[in-house]
Amino acid sequence: MIKLTRQTALFIVLPIVVSVASAQEWEEYRLTRSTDYRGVTQLSAVSDSLGNIHIYFVDVLSVENPTEIPQYYMRVSPYGQILTDTIRPSPPDSRTFACQTSAVGDGAGRSWVVWSDWNEQFPYRRGLYLAERGINGEELLPTTLLGWGSGSGPPDYQLDAVLRSEDETIHIVRMSFPFVYNRVSGQGDTLLWNVPIPSVPYGQRPDVALAPDGAVWASIRNSDLSGGGTDAVFLRFNEDGTQQDYYPFPRLPHERWEAYDFVIDSRHNFHCLMYCDTVQLAYCKLDSSLQQVAWRVLRREPSDIRATLATDSIGNCLVTWSQNAGAAIYWAYLDTFGAWLVPPSTLRSGVQLGDTPSLLPYPGGRWAMVWGVILVGEESRGDLFLYTYGFPPSRVFDDDRGKPAETALSYPNPFNSTTTFFFALPRTSPVRLSVFNTLGQRVRQVNLGWLDVGEHRYVFEASGLPSGVYLARIEAAGKAEMRKMVLLR
Repeated sequence: MIKLTRQTALFIVLPIVVSVASAQEWEEYRLTRSTDYRGVTQLSAVSDSLGNIHIYFVDVLSVENPTEIPQYYMRVSPYGQILTDTIRPSPPDSRTFACQTSAVGDGAGRSWVVWSDWNEQFPYRRGLYLAERGINGEELLPTTLLGWGSGSGPPDYQLDAVLRSEDETIHIVRMSFPFVYNRVSGQGDTLLWNVPIPSVPYGQRPDVALAPDGAVWASIRNSDLSGGGTDAVFLRFNEDGTQQDYYPFPRLPHERWEAYDFVIDSRHNFHCLMYCDTVQLAYCKLDSSLQQVAWRVLRREPSDIRATLATDSIGNCLVTWSQNAGAAIYWAYLDTFGAWLVPPSTLRSGVQLGDTPSLLPYPGGRWAMVWGVILVGEESRGDLFLYTYGFPPSRVFDDDRGKPAETALSYPNPFNSTTTFFFALPRTSPVRLSVFNTLGQRVRQVNLGWLDVGEHRYVFEASGLPSGVYLARIEAAGKAEMRKMVLLR
């Protein structure tokens, strides 16, 4: 396990305060090794109401049958514990050549995966398949053929999907000539099939997102094949499958514009990762009318990049990317007001370029992401790694002898409305939490009563308190510790 630490301030006010460094950390967990798999080429993941992560990934070649490219399912906890180990869905036919895969989930526990797969009877066509699993990894919907792609040109091999929970429909945009839009039910019933997207006769990188009003949006790198460059087209889909086209970025002659990824937050802002010939990677924020309100260049130097971003329920945005130049994973974090709390920083060095990750927001400023990563110096084609941020340690110690610490960290910090204190008691003791403002005035006091030996947590609700800096003091077992908290509303 590695820890990449961003230190936060610790204010020691009383002589009896215990000095323990406060930190926000990335934790790393290795989920697979290339001795068991030939290498992860594509992946997609979702989380459930218990915080567990459902991962669907494509292996570059099957260990059991080298003529196959199989897909696997795995379920893990946010602490890297494997709960369901690498189930292989029933193949759609005698030989499977899985390609692009996209997982969607309802947030409660059901997850679906959509993928394209070659059928040996139709070598120039790919079938589109759907499967569903429950919160414990059980199969709810066996592998189901939704339909066939177009027979002209290369096989369909790029797609993205999103679930609209209100009517339990899955919306899919996939590469064809032209691109097409599909809508299916969670039971695998076809509702709309291969609706053409005429504004994109040829393109790449389809991404799909759901707006707060339930509208389905997509971004596609569009090319007219005339040598006039490309642009990033955004599309809003109507209920009948027709679309409205938007071009929020100016088209420049002989220059490529491309959206790596985009999401829509709860305030209907668009957060985008953009690429053009002169900028390798940039973050852009658009308002609900697709007017640009923020722009930041993350990398200019040429490099092969995999990048993604996600927003949480209040609009904080986390960006992560890897690049072959520098052999590292990077990240940046900005809050809902556009302040960069973490500028572009190294998350993990010593890695070669992996697959585009899945980035999952959790309540309370916590995050998880799953990568297909190749470690420098290892002979592998790519393994699954889980990285988590803001999750409290499963057990806290204050020294190498394993003595339980009297108090631990509060997560998240900064926080919006609630933060959780984690602490462990070496003996039965009364516990009291006091919160002070920067003037030294006590604004909240909570007596938690007598608590037994062991680990405990307390969720602090900041209702009625304005945004600002506060000091929280926990008194327990004859000692006290004070920490800085930042409340952002």
